[in-house]
Amino acid sequence: MKTWKQSTVFGIFAIIVLVFALIACDDGNKETTEQEKAQHSPNVQMFVDKTATITTNDKFTDTQWDTICSAIARKFLAGYNAGNDDAKKLYEDTFELFGITIIVEKNPDGYSNYKVSGAERILYVFVNGVDNLNTNTVVARLSNGTNIIANELPPLKEKGEIILKLGNRIMVYG
Repeated sequence: MKTWKQSTVFGIFAIIVLVFALIACDDGNKETTEQEKAQHSPNVQMFVDKTATITTNDKFTDTQWDTICSAIARKFLAGYNAGNDDAKKLYEDTFELFGITIIVEKNPDGYSNYKVSGAERILYVFVNGVDNLNTNTVVARLSNGTNIIANELPPLKEKGEIILKLGNRIMVYG
């Protein structure tokens, strides 16, 4: 016959075993959440062997930031690949000579897609405006040190239309 003391000891022991069993079991559903943090990416590959620094004062998760940097790099690569030899040379010279910085902003001030500070060689991009980057216009403004604010998409150029003349270099669309 069991005494009340034996029952109590076995009960406490059973509870301790149950608690350890529950703690030790991992159901595999642990949710890992990325923390938003300030981001800075020097030497992001843009095209050929040319790079740019992409940075922000805002906070993004690593996954968001990787997606943003990749999207910007793809836009410049597509613009570079679509250009003729003169356009490609302008892209290459601009990135090589000036050390381009791209600043991504969640809440832009004074623009809704992107803006170029040509004298500083800085491209500001609204995080939701990456798809609207006209890299031909951006490269032209960065190379000659002029500014632009792109609140709307610029008009499309006709194939063969001159986009920019710099000295003896001519940038032609298509």
